[in-house]
Amino acid sequence: QALGDIYERMIEGPTIRELIDAGHLVEPLTYTAPGEARTRDDGLDVPTLVGEVVDTYERLADSRTGLVFASSVAHAALLAEQFNARGIRAELVTGETKDRDQILARLASGETRIVCNYGVLTEGFDEPSISYIGIARCTQSLALWLQMCGRGLRTAPGKVDCVIADHGGNAALRHGPVDVSRTWSLAGRRKRKAAD
Repeated sequence: QALGDIYERMIEGPTIRELIDAGHLVEPLTYTAPGEARTRDDGLDVPTLVGEVVDTYERLADSRTGLVFASSVAHAALLAEQFNARGIRAELVTGETKDRDQILARLASGETRIVCNYGVLTEGFDEPSISYIGIARCTQSLALWLQMCGRGLRTAPGKVDCVIADHGGNAALRHGPVDVSRTWSLAGRRKRKAAD
């Protein structure tokens, strides 16, 4: 959003890539879907997408702990159920979860390997030990994309990287990888012209 009518100049902090190169964040290993994933509830291909999320975790990050961001609370519950069905200890956190602190403590200890959520752990949550982020949703919001990926980039003893499994095509189709160079401007983004 353009803020040039309010502010005269913008001061940019270090980029994500600069923070990685300086050792303040770990290297993201981003795997992204080449096409648009269907993750809206009314069009959710439940068996395919849920199965792909669990398959991808087993293939890329089987021993890692992490977060999975779903497209809805119902989708997050299905994902947690499928992880557990495969013998991967997973729990669900929603806005209604009463024992959130205990669940997140089990994630930190490694007792729980995956916490599935929808819109709950996107910002303000910091567990440096996690090294897997599954994004099973699409988003038009660059800020949300960066926040979700950023949950896994904190440094921790022995941690060198974080697997980011983007099932929503966010890196491929909309925002690019979390560490790509971006141009920020007070003029905001240009609106795209509608196709004739």
